Amino acid sequence: MIGPASLTQARGLGAYSGPPPVTPGMLKLDANEGPRGMMRFEDVLAKVDVETIRQYPRTEALRGALAERMGIDAKSVLVTAGADDALDRCCRARLGPGNLAIVTTPTFEMIPRYVRAAGADLDEVPWLEGPFPICEVLGRIGERTAAIFIVTPNNPTGGIASESDLRQIAEAAPGALLIVDLAYTEFAEVDLTSTVLSIPNAVLVRTFSKAWGLAGLRVGWVAGQADMIGALMGVGNPYAVSGVSAAVALECLRSGASVMSAGVEQVRAERERLRIWLATRNIRSSPSQANFVLVEFGDAASVHRRLFDAGVSVRKFDIQPLRSWLRVTCPAGEEDFVRLLHALEMVICEVQP
Repeated sequence: MIGPASLTQARGLGAYSGPPPVTPGMLKLDANEGPRGMMRFEDVLAKVDVETIRQYPRTEALRGALAERMGIDAKSVLVTAGADDALDRCCRARLGPGNLAIVTTPTFEMIPRYVRAAGADLDEVPWLEGPFPICEVLGRIGERTAAIFIVTPNNPTGGIASESDLRQIAEAAPGALLIVDLAYTEFAEVDLTSTVLSIPNAVLVRTFSKAWGLAGLRVGWVAGQADMIGALMGVGNPYAVSGVSAAVALECLRSGASVMSAGVEQVRAERERLRIWLATRNIRSSPSQANFVLVEFGDAASVHRRLFDAGVSVRKFDIQPLRSWLRVTCPAGEEDFVRLLHALEMVICEVQP
């Protein structure tokens, strides 16, 4: 008899393992969480009706506000439990045994898990550095291709795809669903939201977890053609997002856009400062348009451990080709940024005397 554990192992799945827990006072830069202390959440929460806690959640107001912001009909938007829920729904709705999904690698690690959980096969196109590998992706498209995932800016590299890349892929695979994960788009030079919405066989996935700093609330959304959004509604929890989470996200959307934008600009400035600081010390980093920088070290595991001991937690990876890289989230705060540089300087002197 095959039990759940055997089925999970057969599909190459295991429990998600995020960064290690940190102790109070540590500088946590390992999960790409949004700017800290930008929003006055106590003011936002004060506006939430207490009945929201007692009643089953409604997301129509948030859905409408997001649709209005993007210039589309509310039927073309679905509020989800973070971007993760949206990606999972896309896999459930579009993929099954015999289907093939194309994804670049390395990328957001939950995408391959969702593809395999749906029973589909995975075709991974390497993309660690450099321009988006458009020719390689186009060359992988075939009769079995049912979905193509593009994360831009990509996590964990910070690389981007262009409008031309997306349109070429969509035209080359008209029978496939193009899923464009724009979780970090606020930090990029170009927002591809309108481009994705103009492509008939594409959907976009976005989140309040990054630029808005609401990762703990788990609120995201997916937008595209109304018929596809209708299909996604049918393959997930009808009450995926709590009423409190939806209400807070809506209030932030209505009154916190300027605060969010200020945090984004601070991250962009820190991102460039960090890359310059690293370059002056002959430490290589990958060009990034997200809220983090991917940095290469000779012994990344040792640097990670020493930084952790110094009170700074960044993200390390246990898979190739990322074993020699660390992902450092920009903190969006001068005091924290200086603290990061000080810790890096100390560690670099220890490992590179």
